[in-house]
Amino acid sequence: MTSPSQYTIRPAELSDVPAMAALSADGFKTDRNTMVKAMGADPYDHKATMESLLPGWIALDPATRGWTVVAVENTTGEVAGWVSWGRAGYVPRTASAPTIPVDHDELERQAQAEPDPLVRLNKLSSANFRRWMDTKLMPPASGKERCIYVSSISVAPAHQGRGVGRLLAQNGTAEADKDGVDIWVHGSEAAGRLFPKLGWRQIGEYDIDLDEYAIGPPPNGEAKWGHYMFRYMMYTPNLSKA
Repeated sequence: MTSPSQYTIRPAELSDVPAMAALSADGFKTDRNTMVKAMGADPYDHKATMESLLPGWIALDPATRGWTVVAVENTTGEVAGWVSWGRAGYVPRTASAPTIPVDHDELERQAQAEPDPLVRLNKLSSANFRRWMDTKLMPPASGKERCIYVSSISVAPAHQGRGVGRLLAQNGTAEADKDGVDIWVHGSEAAGRLFPKLGWRQIGEYDIDLDEYAIGPPPNGEAKWGHYMFRYMMYTPNLSKA
């Protein structure tokens, strides 16, 4: 079995983007929510989405906006996984025009009224995420001045179960311990299995009955897609390590 010491964490580079997007797409091939979203006339393309997002995440200022790292297998140099972290509240707020409060109930009503089931699924998930961000997770809604959050995390299927996810998560928790800030994640089912093992606690969830939205049958002759649970999870810093 490969040990975590056989992987090295380093900053991601633009040249890593194709490998990062490809391994992320491979990792989400069996994610049921992603599989349902990939149906329809305008299917969700996870690889293309990551290819569009990663360059911007890599270009962020690490000290104020966020950073992205890859886990590289030492012998082959293969990118085995990656994680993008965001920072909120690290840049002082400047005076600006007052923002109009978001009516989260209305956003959800609009999403529920969407006739296309796959579009409705995406809009409902987004509305739930926006509600959590605006009311509980991001400063000042969280009551904290700053926080760190997980933009995305992926481990290549061939490297899963070898401690890569733990190494990637520890890259962020070490920073949180140093800064004395919380980290949160809006986690997929795979993330929901990883982060609690590392001391993160669940603070909320969003339960989706995929059979209400799927426009095709589940794979492998299964009778139903079943329920899918997004989990909001939080890491509280260990101030003794600051």
